[in-house]
Amino acid sequence: MEKVSENKLDWALLVLRIFFLGLIFHGVSKLMNIAGTTKFFAGLGIPFAPVFAIVEPLVEVFGSLSLLVGFETTISGILVAISLFVAVLLAVLPRAFSSPMGGPAPTDPVSMIMALITTLLGVEAAYVLIAVSLVLTGPGKFSVKSLMGKKGA
Repeated sequence: MEKVSENKLDWALLVLRIFFLGLIFHGVSKLMNIAGTTKFFAGLGIPFAPVFAIVEPLVEVFGSLSLLVGFETTISGILVAISLFVAVLLAVLPRAFSSPMGGPAPTDPVSMIMALITTLLGVEAAYVLIAVSLVLTGPGKFSVKSLMGKKGA
């Protein structure tokens, strides 16, 4: 197996962190419509929907911003991963097993497996996997964390 150079790894980590720009904008859009976010969360059966309609988008915005710049990636990565994992469980996964045209949900095994695979390959699942990867690897040298480490050297 080819060993990846540290320089390539740092560039790859930067590319992964840039992916969180999309989640920042998604969180901001939720904050700009707290009433709609609250209604959506309540419809999912989330307890304390008015509280989580503020907390969850703040995690998306500030957690993603932290991941983007590479600062405190462990805690922010964990928070973002938990937030998006809950989104996959409560919002994305149930939608995967319903018909896109409002008809009956698929009942045959092949359609159900395809729905599950499609869900697991969705953007929310990608955010979870990338956030966990950043928790495990750290942000790399193109990050605030790296710059802060160099100041003391």
